[in-house]
Amino acid sequence: MTVTWVNKAGARRQRTGLVREQGITSMNFQGTGSFEGLSADAIEELLDRTPGLIPEVGEKTPGKIRIWREQIVSFRDDMEVGHRILTPLPGDEGFAIAVVVGPYEYRSTLDEERASHTRRVEWSKKVLGRTDLRDGLYEQLQRPGRTVYRPRKNNAQARLKNLEID
Repeated sequence: MTVTWVNKAGARRQRTGLVREQGITSMNFQGTGSFEGLSADAIEELLDRTPGLIPEVGEKTPGKIRIWREQIVSFRDDMEVGHRILTPLPGDEGFAIAVVVGPYEYRSTLDEERASHTRRVEWSKKVLGRTDLRDGLYEQLQRPGRTVYRPRKNNAQARLKNLEID
């Protein structure tokens, strides 16, 4: 089964244009360097001691750091070539669709854009609109508090697989 992930490209979708232009999906975490080869515990320690990680989310708390660690490990280790990415578009226009074509990479050249943790993807020209997502699926794809996640509630993966979005 094709696995689908959501990656929001910024809390306010501010990096949507950048990731599509660059052929990537990305995560923030400016100033950390690469997560390659780090254990989950080492990532958590790094997040805890790195200042200014994600200014728009306010104060770092142990709970936020745990959630960030989980997202990083998922992005780096669980997301695989062939998996599908849905990225919400600005202005509630729907979701851009991509397929993962490369492994986790750290790109220091994208640190200023707050998009240095990347995976290469191929973006589709097709957009998944709100009307394509029924019975609470649209709302599930807008999950607050997470940037990268696999929608799971209410059989979401199977329902997404049944949509003709490739």
